[in-house]
Amino acid sequence: MNNDWRASTSNRHSGYGFVPLTPSRLSFNRDDNTVQQQLQQRRALFTAHLPFSAVAPHLKSMQLVSGLLRVNKRNRSDAYVFCEAFNADIYICGSRDRNRALEGDLVAVRLVEVDRVLREKVEKEEAKLARNNGQPVVRKPDEEDEKEIIFGGEEDVDQVKPKYCGIVEAILERVQNQMFSGTLGLMRPSNKRQNAHHGKRDSNEDDRENSPRIVWFKPTDKRVPLIAIPVEQAPPGFLENSKAFDNILFLGSIKRWPITSLHPFGVLENKLGSVEDLSVQCHAILADNKFSTNPFSMPVMECLPSLPWSPSKESLTTRRDLRAIPCYTIDNTDRNDYDVALSFEKLGSDAYQVALHVSDFTAFVEPQTPLDKDARDKGSAVVLQHVVPLWPEALTTHCTGLVPNQDRYAFSVIWKFNTNLQVIDTWIGKTVVRSRAFMKPSDIQPLLDIDQEDQQADLTDETQRKTHDIQQLFRLAQNLKTNRKEKGALFLPEAQYDVDMQDGKPVKVQRANPLPGADILTEFSILANSGVAQTISRSFPESALLLSQAPPNERKLQELTKYLDTLGYSIDDTSSKSLQESIEAIVNEDARSVITTLILKTMRQRKFYCTGVYDISRYHHYSLNLPLYTEFTCPSQKYACLIVHRLLQAALAGERRFYLEEEYVQKIAQHCNARDQSLLNAKEQGHHLLLSKYLTLSKKTSTTHDAIVVGVQKQSFDVIVPALGLERRIHVINLPLRTSHFSPLEGVLNLFWLPGVPTSDAIVERTDVDDDDDDDFSIIDRNSRDSTSSSSSHSSHKGDKAGDLSVSDQMVHQLSVQRRPRSMSLRAINGESTDSQQLCTIPQEARSVIRPFDFIRVVITAEDSRSPPLVRVLAANPFVASAT
Repeated sequence: MNNDWRASTSNRHSGYGFVPLTPSRLSFNRDDNTVQQQLQQRRALFTAHLPFSAVAPHLKSMQLVSGLLRVNKRNRSDAYVFCEAFNADIYICGSRDRNRALEGDLVAVRLVEVDRVLREKVEKEEAKLARNNGQPVVRKPDEEDEKEIIFGGEEDVDQVKPKYCGIVEAILERVQNQMFSGTLGLMRPSNKRQNAHHGKRDSNEDDRENSPRIVWFKPTDKRVPLIAIPVEQAPPGFLENSKAFDNILFLGSIKRWPITSLHPFGVLENKLGSVEDLSVQCHAILADNKFSTNPFSMPVMECLPSLPWSPSKESLTTRRDLRAIPCYTIDNTDRNDYDVALSFEKLGSDAYQVALHVSDFTAFVEPQTPLDKDARDKGSAVVLQHVVPLWPEALTTHCTGLVPNQDRYAFSVIWKFNTNLQVIDTWIGKTVVRSRAFMKPSDIQPLLDIDQEDQQADLTDETQRKTHDIQQLFRLAQNLKTNRKEKGALFLPEAQYDVDMQDGKPVKVQRANPLPGADILTEFSILANSGVAQTISRSFPESALLLSQAPPNERKLQELTKYLDTLGYSIDDTSSKSLQESIEAIVNEDARSVITTLILKTMRQRKFYCTGVYDISRYHHYSLNLPLYTEFTCPSQKYACLIVHRLLQAALAGERRFYLEEEYVQKIAQHCNARDQSLLNAKEQGHHLLLSKYLTLSKKTSTTHDAIVVGVQKQSFDVIVPALGLERRIHVINLPLRTSHFSPLEGVLNLFWLPGVPTSDAIVERTDVDDDDDDDFSIIDRNSRDSTSSSSSHSSHKGDKAGDLSVSDQMVHQLSVQRRPRSMSLRAINGESTDSQQLCTIPQEARSVIRPFDFIRVVITAEDSRSPPLVRVLAANPFVASAT
């Protein structure tokens, strides 16, 4: 195959003096003499990265574009770079075109012809087919395949043609000191061609077998490639008995990646411990999401003010003194955040005044100090079992936090409402406040339940004053919420789950019920964020840091509305308002919850941006239906809020220019967006970890639950388990079936079960991280490598025996065929009987019919002695007699 179209990159830029390795700012040791000799002897697998001096002019001329790279969780061969200039993804096909870039790297990309890339992709598949004697390579679905359900995940390139394709030409930025969790192995996992080669070599070279030069670090995150580690760094006893380390987690890092090597070279940084230890798994999650657990450095701590701290007399002359007005610190999270306080005052008989106060970090954090840089690098705080704070506790507890009965600096937004509850005036400025109490929604709710008329409240009594103020704040918040809904705001609450801990172990998992009192902080925060966004964008139209949300994925949303229409639900997606009205029109609560979950999968992530970089048409926040928005109210948790505070401070001072150029503000925005995504990933993985631990510790490694079918495919179907917040794809190959038949016209899947054979946990294939890399390079290497078949024997489920499965008898659950008293379907198709689901189980044929929006029983199993822990959902066999 002619690869000139790709190789021409080197010719075109030959005058820029390519370097053979990733630039030195990534701390790769590319000057090692041994490595240089190997580079001259071995053929290059990757193109060399452009030096930084060459990248800048090409970015300016748009010959290259930049963006953050993300790797498909289900298929590591697919990667994407979101380009702000195009407001679209650039598809990167295969490891070779990704050119040694990792998840989260800021990369420079050269665009190439889409059709040519897709044609080569097809040729790779054809070559793989030829190597397997014309038989398609069947890979059993792995755990990542099970986690992704209908309308979720990345766009399938085979179904949706990418608009742009590209090749990574340079890595512009990478997280410094990045580490990954993983395990160690002597052999490169599942590379059968290499294993065969080793076996042939070992028969003649026993000495080399007994003294390997490297060991392999296999990252937990399969998007990260295998890392070659010097054998000298292997822990004591590893070479003699590597199996003893199978369940030990380590931290590893990448130090260099030559263009002649399929894999990077790195070092072992630390031993975490046993995979069965909850704390160890938690530290692994933090590391994989780039959250460092190192303590604050001395230079950072030296930036803090002397304690005890109190406001200076000078500061009181430049700030509005509001300490005499009672305010109440409110926190809606499961943390103890002291960022926001609210106050209420009645102004005569025809007006009200509400103030929202946010702790002022700008008074303590100077730009470019070690304290500022440390928080900027972190981007966000994270709270799992182990807390990684954004700021030192001495700062948040003793200086900035709005703790009760302490004088604190704040930025305040003060509104005046008329008797019609309309905002008639707004003031924004710097203040000094004194909170009277710290409250959670659970503390607010009892106050809302008290029947206390406004005229009966004794405002000189502290308790009655607090009750009165909270009730008035709630009344105003409900009015704000109603107004937002009328103006087209979208309310799509994601299901939240509470995990009760006892002695450091999860003892209970249940769906959280949001309390109405949480609306107070939510509504006034949205109002404040909107007002601050208008203020800073008016003062600094080219350098304000705002927050937007693009409209939903148009293709996904249109497909979803068509799909729901076939199930009897009419969804109008022409605007956020019509979408909200359609959801509210759904009477059945379960159906409304499921449809909300599916609609959320079409939504795009909100993003920080610099106003000077985005076109004004992209400023809009879709879900809130607001033209301008930012995040101002959580400075203890997000670094972006500090930048917004600095913008606001500069605007209040009447400064003409912000101290940061728009290009740097945009870099901060991109970094904060990446950290927000890492935070979401860490929270999701943390919930998954606690759920698996809970199921294991409570002796419930196998339980049965109601699940709702949300999607049906030829070889699988998707379910949601509302009780545990699980979304899973169930593959028929993992069920005890005689056969299955998919009817595309009816959109149903017929399962023909083996009577009396209970559903059990089939082994889930874990795709080895280097499989896709081998496939990517197989075409260019097929003349120099052994092209023997790389197929592996995957036994079908029909041949499995109970003794062959790595599960205990306790993980087998049996169900009797019986009707449940509740509704068994959420389908709302005209003319379809509400009892039609009862006809979907045909005992004479041992057949069940899987239809969208029907309830089924599922078996949930857990395995926490691995990383990441495994929680599986499988359909229960309805043709098994219940145990007596």
